[in-house]
Amino acid sequence: MNIDKFTSVKYLQSTGYKYFMPEKVNANWFWSDPQINSLLERASYLFSNSIFLMKKLLPILVFIFSITACSKKIHDTSIISKSETITIAANAKDTLEWINTGTAGVIARYKTTAIIIDPFISNPPIKKVAFGKIIPDTALVEKIYSNEILNQTKAVFVGHGHYDHIIELPAIAARLNPDATVFCSNSTKNLLAPTSLNKIVDAEQFAVNHLQEGTWLYNSDSSVRSMAFLGTHPPHFLGITLYKGNAKKPLKKLPNRAKQWKLGTALTYLIDFMENGKPVFRIFTQSSSCKDSVGLFPATLLKEKGVDVSFSGAATAGSRIAYLQRTIDIAQPKIMVLTHWENFFHPFNPSAPEGIAKSNIPKLYNLLQQSHGNKTKIILPQPGSRFVLLR
Repeated sequence: MNIDKFTSVKYLQSTGYKYFMPEKVNANWFWSDPQINSLLERASYLFSNSIFLMKKLLPILVFIFSITACSKKIHDTSIISKSETITIAANAKDTLEWINTGTAGVIARYKTTAIIIDPFISNPPIKKVAFGKIIPDTALVEKIYSNEILNQTKAVFVGHGHYDHIIELPAIAARLNPDATVFCSNSTKNLLAPTSLNKIVDAEQFAVNHLQEGTWLYNSDSSVRSMAFLGTHPPHFLGITLYKGNAKKPLKKLPNRAKQWKLGTALTYLIDFMENGKPVFRIFTQSSSCKDSVGLFPATLLKEKGVDVSFSGAATAGSRIAYLQRTIDIAQPKIMVLTHWENFFHPFNPSAPEGIAKSNIPKLYNLLQQSHGNKTKIILPQPGSRFVLLR
């Protein structure tokens, strides 16, 4: 039908009155005016861009609302542990110390061997995360990740590629012990390609499920070994997981926006501090909440050495207490440290942390105490706190 001759309605006579009758539009249309082509192309472009923006922005806007509206202040501050010395043996001979740097970040040290887990402390504000560029807080990074610690660091472990687990690593790369080995997924290795880090191990290719014993991976001087397991990342909200995907090729430029730090494959790690070829202290780290037994390991691995400390992510874990309980049942850690529990969109402020959105942290902590506190010490660490384990 020629659109030039189209009339949208007819004005018809009925008994005692007149009325409008719309014309049907389901026809094959053609036209001779070229301006119509230009108008349709413009309309199609605007419509497609509107749909694209809605797909990209709506999850972020909902996420911002859920974070800002649901952040919960911890009123019962007695459940938050500050610096503490923990003795679990009468005649203690060995000492493990660690600092919970905030979010999932940990610095752990045995004698002069240190490891870093999920380096993040800068806490960029939500508007930067959603719409701007995110960069490390250089002064804060230098304060927490001191030259002494970085010189002693023999291994770095990254759970997955989201910015809140990795963004400080490029910032400390130049000061990091050149012999330090970074263990991460293949995607995360590609994200880190532009850095000066020269010992990055793709632990994903060795990672196994919770029913299998994997391969022990050693750092350069065999003072630290680790075994990687396939984990997962829970949805942030409404079944949506943000910043999914993989960096499939080595990047030439570091990401500077949150969405560019792709999730990749989530990994958990069993980590041993070694001395004379034997494990002295054992750590289990799982920095994002999983489900069922995903990310855990077979009990046969405990025959050689039990788990001293489990660093277990509590983010979005309000409905996942069963997983943390299962972690205690299987890993049997002497201590479980709940990580990734505070709102990391606020500036780093150890004295006034707030719980992350939608996670009732006090309830989670108290339920764990009730069900498993008799056999495992449960710690909800204040960001920046330092702990010493004597064993």
